[in-house]
Amino acid sequence: LGVTRYVQSKGDQSPPIGRNGLGDALSTATSHNCANPSTHPPSLTMPSSSSSGAPPNGVGSSTPSGLLPNGATTNNNNGGPDAVTVTQNSAQLVLPTPLFSQMSLQPKLARVFRKGLLKAASTTGAWIITSGCDTGVVRHVAAALEGAGSAQRNKIVCIGIAPWGLLKKREEFIGQDKTVPYYPTSSKGRFTGLNNRHSYFLLVDNGTVGRYGAEVILRKRLEMYISQKQKIFGGTRSVPVVCVVLEGGSCTIRSVLDYVTNVPRVPVVVCDGSGRAADLFAFAHQNVTEDGLLPDDVRRQVLALVETTFGCSEAAAHRLLHELIVCAQHKNLLTIFRLGEKGEHDVDHAILTALLKGQNLSAADQLALALAWNRVDIARSDVFAMGHASRLTSCTPFGRKNVS
Repeated sequence: LGVTRYVQSKGDQSPPIGRNGLGDALSTATSHNCANPSTHPPSLTMPSSSSSGAPPNGVGSSTPSGLLPNGATTNNNNGGPDAVTVTQNSAQLVLPTPLFSQMSLQPKLARVFRKGLLKAASTTGAWIITSGCDTGVVRHVAAALEGAGSAQRNKIVCIGIAPWGLLKKREEFIGQDKTVPYYPTSSKGRFTGLNNRHSYFLLVDNGTVGRYGAEVILRKRLEMYISQKQKIFGGTRSVPVVCVVLEGGSCTIRSVLDYVTNVPRVPVVVCDGSGRAADLFAFAHQNVTEDGLLPDDVRRQVLALVETTFGCSEAAAHRLLHELIVCAQHKNLLTIFRLGEKGEHDVDHAILTALLKGQNLSAADQLALALAWNRVDIARSDVFAMGHASRLTSCTPFGRKNVS
């Protein structure tokens, strides 16, 4: 197993935050109850080189996963670009078409999610970024990949960005050009192991021990940098990014708030019924009024749910409630997936249509992307259903007859 550990560069004179110097925002990321492993969301991440110097044989392969050299450093102001440079050069990976960024199940919903995630990733050639730790929703991602054939797994890049101080036996990773036998262990207690269904790992060290949060800022910067690194449609559009929320804790609420309010905006797919933060998002989304507020009785109900769900103080609950409401106000960026709802498509359909919706693409570009994914069903239901047929006939070579 090979990894890259990100620490603060010795020549960096800016005020250090732990040892990776990722800036003041790190204190925000670590102050929102990130200690519980089940609250931490999986998200899309970055590559590393295999022990042989060649690309890995795929997720879950019996041969060593691709590794990045230990001891790599990143400048505290440019964590995203530096990490991309190291990982691209080490792993020789092609940047993805879209990015799926996920967070933290009834058995049926778990099966539907696994099937949908695998189908969406296989369809688009996406990278999947997670926390890399063998807990919570990461296990559902791993189970989805286990259900794929070897040829299908080889096409999917799954990257884990994990907090260094949370890992068991982390000292074994210290070294350069070193191959480490690493076996899954029980995740009980403060520390956890890495999930072995990932292609690459990036380990982020900010000096904290036994807690989540160190990786949040680097992961977000990587996602934003990758999404802008590669252009599609002749260099006019960025790589699309989508966030998928399953369960999740208070950290998830802050992450979603950043996704829907920062520029560029990132669409979010919420799986209602998966619990905790996801269910709160779905409830707020359903009840927010046209003026962006919750009725008083609903507001009191949600506030009580926040307090009991996250076990937080009244002041923290009010802050989280405010963040939930702001997220719910961005209805055009939130897609709520409800299992079994009449007319509801599969998870992969929700993910891919959210990508189209969040990119502010022209009708022609939406059609081109749907056809590049070989998803005629999405072209029918989400492009032509919006009344763009006549414009598409005149501005694209495809015409409606190709997808009718």
